[in-house]
Amino acid sequence: GSRLAVEGIAEGVWDIWVVDLERGSKTLVTTHREGGLPTWGPNDGSVTFYSKPETGPWRLWWKRADATGHAEVGFTDDRGLVESDWSSDYRWLVASTQSGKGNQGDILGWRVGEDTMRTLVATDAWERAPTLSPGGRFRAYVSDESGEDHVSLRPVPNVGDWKQQVSVEPGGEPVWAPNGEELFYRKGVSGDLVAVQIAPRDSFPAAGEEVLFWTGEYWSGGWQHPGYDVAPDGQRFLLMRRRSEDWYSAEGRVIQILNW
Repeated sequence: GSRLAVEGIAEGVWDIWVVDLERGSKTLVTTHREGGLPTWGPNDGSVTFYSKPETGPWRLWWKRADATGHAEVGFTDDRGLVESDWSSDYRWLVASTQSGKGNQGDILGWRVGEDTMRTLVATDAWERAPTLSPGGRFRAYVSDESGEDHVSLRPVPNVGDWKQQVSVEPGGEPVWAPNGEELFYRKGVSGDLVAVQIAPRDSFPAAGEEVLFWTGEYWSGGWQHPGYDVAPDGQRFLLMRRRSEDWYSAEGRVIQILNW
């Protein structure tokens, strides 16, 4: 919980930085790769991110978080790969595509040891923002299948066994609590951050929800990717306060919210 992987823009190009929250230093991990949406890879020793090569679709790459060595291509797909997430035991990687069935994004998954990624969800709706629960039993994601964006849950790997809509009102940006007992998301209209209780059962685990605090003044990932994160102790949130009305402005500062 002492380092933060973020994306930032300089000279019109997005790159990945790792910020030391204790010392305040930052390390440039990528250089002019025009990508982003970093997530920590195995053992927190690497960062997984998406980037576009000179030709071809967006790809998933990984590189050491200390910026040594070269970035390596992790996976490619004709639909283009963007945001991704690792399970806490690093046995599963999930990712969303730029395009897919119905010309919308689909969700793919890779189990360590297998040769290729498998399709987990592919409908005419736009599925994105996949995130795996600690231990990898459930996958939360955002879909506009109902005509509005909602957060839903499915089991892993048998995603067709059941599906549970988690958000009562339209929402997005799902993030798991480190202990797997809560799932957080942002309400779309109000901007409230909500905590959903996850019951210890194998199917339809989402239970009651509680509004924690308002996040309207903080940067949002636009429901494509969470614009906030939860510390490993589950008691602190990291958000970026906007200094501009432009949602994609690079100007901002990291805020810790404590004792929520």
